[in-house]
Amino acid sequence: MRVLILAAGVAVLTAAVASAQPTLYVGLSNSKGYVVGAKLQESGLFRYSGDTSWVHIGWNHPFVSGIAYGGPSGTWLLASGNGALRSVDDGKSWKITTGWRVTEAQHIAIDHFDPNLVYLATSYGIWRSLDDGVTWSESSLGLPQKYTQAIAPDRKAARRVVAATETGIFVSDNSAGEWRRVGPATAMIDVAQSAADPDRWIAGSRSGAVYLSTDGGLTWSLVTQADSELTGVAADPSYANRFAFVTYGSGAHLTEDGGATWRDVTEGLPLPYLVETVFAPTGGRLWVATKEEGIYHTDDDGASWTYAGMTGTMVFDMVFVDR
Repeated sequence: MRVLILAAGVAVLTAAVASAQPTLYVGLSNSKGYVVGAKLQESGLFRYSGDTSWVHIGWNHPFVSGIAYGGPSGTWLLASGNGALRSVDDGKSWKITTGWRVTEAQHIAIDHFDPNLVYLATSYGIWRSLDDGVTWSESSLGLPQKYTQAIAPDRKAARRVVAATETGIFVSDNSAGEWRRVGPATAMIDVAQSAADPDRWIAGSRSGAVYLSTDGGLTWSLVTQADSELTGVAADPSYANRFAFVTYGSGAHLTEDGGATWRDVTEGLPLPYLVETVFAPTGGRLWVATKEEGIYHTDDDGASWTYAGMTGTMVFDMVFVDR
């Protein structure tokens, strides 16, 4: 009997650990074949449930470009075409919490040190919430041009945040109170920090230039130049030297030596037009989203790719959420 009880306890513990694993969420639009005025197919926030299966969360929304989950009590926050969306009941209901001045939101992120502090990157500047996304104030002081594609709170330094804007990489040391440029003066499309080594960052420009920083984002070095427009960058949370970027035309590229060399890992994907990428929290799995031909992942550094569904969609964000 004691053996049976112990086995049952181990099984329960194993199930609990398994259920606590981070899950992939994406924001997308069912775009293939869509005609303006037609009824929108399932679009918006989705949760991956294995193989090629996904679960739609909330109502249909054509443009969910940023996903964040956390806060003091588990809040969903989305960047969307009509502002910031907020849900406190696990997606059953949503409220737009930004005013009429905030549209074309591009990205959203919760601070690593203060769960009430949220940053929103938009086409018209950066906005900040101090109360878990309930209210917002503009925080664009120091930005010569306001269009901001991505924003990333620092994992290492409290109150520090990095933004990819149309005039370069900018950093704030006072929770977006004021910004200063730290990178090249060129239109940036994405930025990401390594969880394995928080001093390391990757950023990509619209023109395809890829930059790395090894000093916490203070200085940046050009490490490679893609042949087409860059659409996303990613840092492997498990390996400090491993980064990836995807492009709209020249596929996916991977480095395992901190940017010294890069490999084209596009072979096996249905087309080289890619729109987003992310690494899994553990194990090194790399995920990419294609232009309307589905989402794929690789466990062998691009030697082979596995189809994960979502043909016909355009993906705007891919985020692993630990709940």
